[in-house]
Amino acid sequence: MLITLTIILILLSIVAHEFGHAIAMRRYNIPIKEMGLGFPVWKLPYLSFRLSNGTPFKIHLFILGGYVKPEDDAEEKMETLGFKQEVSIHAAGIYMNILFYYCIVFMLKIIDICQGKIDMRAFGFFAWIAIMLTAGIILYFSGRKKAVLPKNTFREYFLLSIGLIAFAFLIYGMYKMPIRDAVGGPVSIIKEIKQYALSIRQSFIFAGFISLNLAFINLLPCYPLDGGNILISFLKKKWKVGKRYVAISRTATGLFFLSLIIIALSNDIATLL
Repeated sequence: MLITLTIILILLSIVAHEFGHAIAMRRYNIPIKEMGLGFPVWKLPYLSFRLSNGTPFKIHLFILGGYVKPEDDAEEKMETLGFKQEVSIHAAGIYMNILFYYCIVFMLKIIDICQGKIDMRAFGFFAWIAIMLTAGIILYFSGRKKAVLPKNTFREYFLLSIGLIAFAFLIYGMYKMPIRDAVGGPVSIIKEIKQYALSIRQSFIFAGFISLNLAFINLLPCYPLDGGNILISFLKKKWKVGKRYVAISRTATGLFFLSLIIIALSNDIATLL
């Protein structure tokens, strides 16, 4: 029962993440082709239904995230957006994960107050921290000044080379350092749920922690994560790099993200064995 409750809450945090992207895309008139929970793999069956606005929503068996798929001509419309507008679309999912976490903690704090388990002054301090952090996120993405940077080929090659070297060291560290043991997939998450989600309250806390963890993971500058898309937007909009360098950046960061998935799945397989 508790495992099922925790899994449902985690899935809701993923859905909230994707709806954040969808809401931001709607705001800037970017048409959405479909949304989904999980990813389509080969010809595995999936559950499909339509939202109130007519957008198809699909639930796939391979649940390792979610997606919002724009219409085929949306790329051209995205090119017309400014840097801040693109960042707001890519960061909307991260914001929703943080908001989901705060909603869970806020709800639990209200319950504690009703049961007389928490001082109102402590709750006020928590609420102040939550408001300040949320306001900080909004101000960060809306108040950045336009950067003035030189344009030259050396800069493009130099930064891409530094990025490739950095990701190579990160991949090496993932395999050589104990951090690799902290990366896991669905099997590892269920194992942690069995260990820590021992009550309804702990199930909510665990789901909130996973939602916050998803926000931090999506900040990584790895394509196709939100941080990777923000990096691509920065390269295109701010530094005006060509499509070739954007493609190189996507490949380099995508390989790093793929290495994380391989480590997570290998840890899951080791857990099952």
